[in-house]
Amino acid sequence: PHCGHSMPRDWNGALGIFLKALRDTASVDGSAVTLL
Repeated sequence: PHCGHSMPRDWNGALGIFLKALRDTASVDGSAVTLL
């Protein structure tokens, strides 16, 4: 990002996978978390 913060590639990948999984399960639930 522009602020100069950086994460190791695998952390970034893991975070992306985690957020995607969170969205997928939330959309199945139909809960408010789908707003993410």
